[in-house]
Amino acid sequence: VFTGGEDISPYLYDDSYLADEPIYNPDRDISDFLTLRLALDREIPVFGICRGMQLLAIYSGASLITDIPSLYENDDEAAYRHRSKDGGYTFHYVIVEEDSILSILKNEKVASSHHQAIDAASGGEYKVLAVDGDIIEAIEIPSSSFAYGIQFHPEYYSDYKDKKEWKVSLELLSRVIDKIDKWQDLEVIGLIMIESHKFFLIFLL
Repeated sequence: VFTGGEDISPYLYDDSYLADEPIYNPDRDISDFLTLRLALDREIPVFGICRGMQLLAIYSGASLITDIPSLYENDDEAAYRHRSKDGGYTFHYVIVEEDSILSILKNEKVASSHHQAIDAASGGEYKVLAVDGDIIEAIEIPSSSFAYGIQFHPEYYSDYKDKKEWKVSLELLSRVIDKIDKWQDLEVIGLIMIESHKFFLIFLL
């Protein structure tokens, strides 16, 4: 599982980027990218959340929208639909592909906190599974046995276990695990856990 976190440096997808910004974490960018490549090369199942989904898209050849509010300077609702002005969570619906593992989210709100997104016009070898207006909310990499990414945070509701949204989130994660379990023909099935710029491999034998 590739988790959320800092913005990914444009160095990973924009050859013309020259700025030296202290807001990025180059150590994590490099370790995440190399670990993702290792996982996909070895057909290890991958699930990306928020930053993790963006990393998947970049690996597939896409670029990012570096700041959603900048695209909607005269529309606060659209500008801060996916992250509040103070950097907190927002809650919104997504349109999901009916026959995907995300179908459980139909007519359900998701929790988001991001100001960047996949640039749909930039290309990339991924399939879109969910959207919210112009913003891509979930993808899969068709060339991989199991590589999915979601832009929102199902883990947010773990602090609100009495809410229906937590049950929906658990069902979504259960579907992910069930789908991974079907790859029993793999010699080793693993989940990659990313924490800061360090990583741990957890193998399910």
